[in-house]
Amino acid sequence: ACGNCIDRDHNSAVNIMVRFLSQNALWTGYRQFAGNLRQTGPRIPVIPGHSQEAPCASGG
Repeated sequence: ACGNCIDRDHNSAVNIMVRFLSQNALWTGYRQFAGNLRQTGPRIPVIPGHSQEAPCASGG
């Protein structure tokens, strides 16, 4: 039952990435970039099911 540990660790990494991107005002650019990648290239892991836990992903 170590799923919580993994979830917490993964979520903290996501929060760090989101904070870094938002500090550099690149979050919207990254989202567009990721959207383009999903349409044209290989899929990147976009944290399925954790989107509401990321502060910026919910429109904040």
